[in-house]
Amino acid sequence: LVTPSPKPVWVQFQPSEMMYSPPVSYGTNALKMSIALKTKIVTSIGHKPQLSIERYPPAPIKQVLNNDDGFSLNMPVVVLLDSIKPLVQDQLKGLSFVVPGSNKQVVVNDIELMGNGKQLLAKIGLGGQYVQGNIYVVGTPVYHKNTKTIRFEDFDYTLETSNLLKKQASWLINKLFLDMIQERLSYDLTNDLINAQKSISEAINGYQFNMGQLNSHIETLEPTNLQFDNNVLRLDLQVKGKLDLHIK
Repeated sequence: LVTPSPKPVWVQFQPSEMMYSPPVSYGTNALKMSIALKTKIVTSIGHKPQLSIERYPPAPIKQVLNNDDGFSLNMPVVVLLDSIKPLVQDQLKGLSFVVPGSNKQVVVNDIELMGNGKQLLAKIGLGGQYVQGNIYVVGTPVYHKNTKTIRFEDFDYTLETSNLLKKQASWLINKLFLDMIQERLSYDLTNDLINAQKSISEAINGYQFNMGQLNSHIETLEPTNLQFDNNVLRLDLQVKGKLDLHIK
């Protein structure tokens, strides 16, 4: 299956199981039955992918009393950290903080983001009368459903930074100071989720083929399984909704 250009998306299905429920009368001239398909989906964007010559055994078919008419997809999504950096710099660069308990002021001159497994590593350049240099802090990305934002929580200095500050600037080892930095590190996914829902709906709702038409309604989109791979943030976008297949 391929979606239209200019950026074709190739979708390959590898069905693993099919299920159906017994047909029942629907109105006066129709029958209704539920059909479910469990499948692995592989997507490629751009050029036509090289098709595997591996032959898969036919998906087993079994009868069930009733099938749920919903669908659930886990779609991998990649967010480049370079695309987040301008947003983070707008929130932090140039801001000055008075470190609680010290009355000493520091200014954030720059910030760089790097991935480190399930954690974010932030290199923060500080300046001011009492300090000049970089500190390194790590935090864990957490998706907040209510606000549709990714926030980086459990911020703390790396071991190397902590050891250095103990010798040269112990007044910077301050949880309240880290809380002020953490509070401004967030990524709002609201528009991204709206655009993703619109794109998916346009791709599958009203899709026509030679036997009928596929109608869908997307109910929820939720990011899960956030982790870093070098300089990208990877997550799974869990899509749930309803599907209706109308056969001519």
